[in-house]
Amino acid sequence: MKLIPEPSSSDNGQMKGYSLLIGRQKLNVDSNRFNLTLPDGGAEKIRIMLLDPKGKEVGGVEVPLWPATISPPVPDTPTSGTSGHPLVIHCPCTGMLSPDAYFKIGGRPMQILTLTAGTAVVVNNYNEPGITEIETNVGKEIQKSKFRNLTLQLSADKTDLLKGETTQLHIVVAGLEHLTTPARMAIDASGVINMSGGNSQKLVIEQSAVKTDGTYTTGNTLTALSAGTFGVTVVVSVDKEKF
Repeated sequence: MKLIPEPSSSDNGQMKGYSLLIGRQKLNVDSNRFNLTLPDGGAEKIRIMLLDPKGKEVGGVEVPLWPATISPPVPDTPTSGTSGHPLVIHCPCTGMLSPDAYFKIGGRPMQILTLTAGTAVVVNNYNEPGITEIETNVGKEIQKSKFRNLTLQLSADKTDLLKGETTQLHIVVAGLEHLTTPARMAIDASGVINMSGGNSQKLVIEQSAVKTDGTYTTGNTLTALSAGTFGVTVVVSVDKEKF
């Protein structure tokens, strides 16, 4: 930790005789650098106080505390994901990456959304379904592994319904060839419609239900309860695979 004072006419930017009180630790800050031990035991925040040479508090702030996280020694990448959706990659990062670090699917760099200690969230921007490769370069170590890329097509014969009208919902998932573990689909309908089978459904997709081209197709009937808008959300995932 390093303390950098703001220059003023009185102290000329020096902290001679000043100290910090953190928990029960009193730290001399003449050198601007110091080490401290943060409290444990489930504390949610800690107060840091700046004391003048006479021991009087001249400023203070409360800061939150988070439990220590341990970054994995090598990236732990998912074995599957859906094109256009975020991916969570556990990697040896501390919230920052070196300029040459990257994450790729099918040789295409992915946009990094967030970085925290031990975790990167990226966007899967690869749109070709099927088995490809995910590649990470973190900590100057390149890791490659197989990755199942899924694509999802969702459509309805009609999107503007009057009360009592029906339409057919069509769902096509691609990239499911040679499944070694089940795929799972969640379908949720909202708005002024009823969906056949219920407005919230969970399905298990076995390899036997997948066509030879790697696609799985299903559908539902939507019935309007009144005139208005509706929406359908579909999420597909595949259990972690060993290729």
